[in-house]
Amino acid sequence: MANITEIQLEKTTLGWFESLGWQTAFGPDISPGGSTCERQEYGQVILIERLQAALENINPNIPSEAIDEAVQKLTRTESPSLVENNRRFHRMLTDSVNVSYRDNGRVVHDKAWLLDLNDTENNNWLAAGARRRSIKMKL
Repeated sequence: MANITEIQLEKTTLGWFESLGWQTAFGPDISPGGSTCERQEYGQVILIERLQAALENINPNIPSEAIDEAVQKLTRTESPSLVENNRRFHRMLTDSVNVSYRDNGRVVHDKAWLLDLNDTENNNWLAAGARRRSIKMKL
């Protein structure tokens, strides 16, 4: 069995994600002070603006205040237990996030979906690596 380095593993894995249509990024670029900063601090694992845009794209009939509610629910931990928080997130991922909003004076209860299973091109997939990848050009 050949030895594989962490660099080779990361490069191969990011290549697999790219072949599936995912975007890839250099982690420090999307970090605080990076050229395309998408998070305010290193401990922030959810890219809020990217999440908000994806939810709006997947759920075009849900108003922005309900999208904000979904983002709040997704980014809030309710338990000190990692297992419970993972179960909660999995339920939201598979069953949607329950949201409410006002429409013509009445309260509407709706679901904000995190994934578009009917049109997977609507989903926003990003894998970030710790090492800069060489640029591939398609001709």
